[in-house]
Amino acid sequence: MLSSSVIIYLVSLISLLCAVTLAAPLKLQQQQEQDDWPLSNAVMMRDTIEGFYETVVDDVLSAHTEDLLVMLTHSPRNKKLKLLQSQATTLRGSPLQDGCLVKMPGYIGNQLHQLNARVFGAIRGIVGEALPAVWPDYDALESTMMTTESPPPVPQHQVASALYSLNLAVGHRLTQVFEDFDLLDRLRHDLAACDQAIADTVQEDSTLTMKSTTKMTMTDYIINTGHRFIHRLFWTRGCGKFDNDTRFLETWLRTARADLRSELESRVGDLIMTIYNDLYNEEFSNDF
Repeated sequence: MLSSSVIIYLVSLISLLCAVTLAAPLKLQQQQEQDDWPLSNAVMMRDTIEGFYETVVDDVLSAHTEDLLVMLTHSPRNKKLKLLQSQATTLRGSPLQDGCLVKMPGYIGNQLHQLNARVFGAIRGIVGEALPAVWPDYDALESTMMTTESPPPVPQHQVASALYSLNLAVGHRLTQVFEDFDLLDRLRHDLAACDQAIADTVQEDSTLTMKSTTKMTMTDYIINTGHRFIHRLFWTRGCGKFDNDTRFLETWLRTARADLRSELESRVGDLIMTIYNDLYNEEFSNDF
């Protein structure tokens, strides 16, 4: 016969197995319910606003960056080097030596990539700060963030006014991100570091020609960023914008900022209609 201690052990083991067997489906069901829990309307509205600005920023900066990179990769060599030297002299106050001049397109491409990432990455924080300041009764809206309840009703004219104010604030802040990044100063430091590196080098690698170095540098950048410039249409469009512009980077920055503000202003109506469709019935949004 089994001893009492063995019987107690077996009973405990069976109880434990039953508990585990019953708990596993329950835990799986709870996890499934959590995964299926719908986002609140308030969260979706905020995500819609952020998505709108991400789309506009990507459209504008991608187009402008593509134009500049087309010029740096496909314009005639002599013309390109002349423009680069003029821009470098403007930045530094003195001409740039050839060893750094051929690396300058790569430096520009890298800084453009970082600038675009900085502007794009700032959108969420900017919207998060500006939206509470302009949205009517934002505290009541925020209280629905973790629920499936609809946001408290807001008159349509107040929604439009709030989104116009938000758009102005976002445009101003994104412009400030441009200025704070200071692409020209960063490029100036890149060129100075290149100068110093060459000065410290006892013997330069004479096997790299200006043509092969430029091709290698820009090819690496283009592959990393996914750009493919294979059509002559792109070459014609990109190069013409910077003909004989000895300050083409200043022109690029000024134009990109202005076009971003203009695009935000021209497309804010799309954002308003989208939010209307989220907050009200379709029939009401058509009356706007």
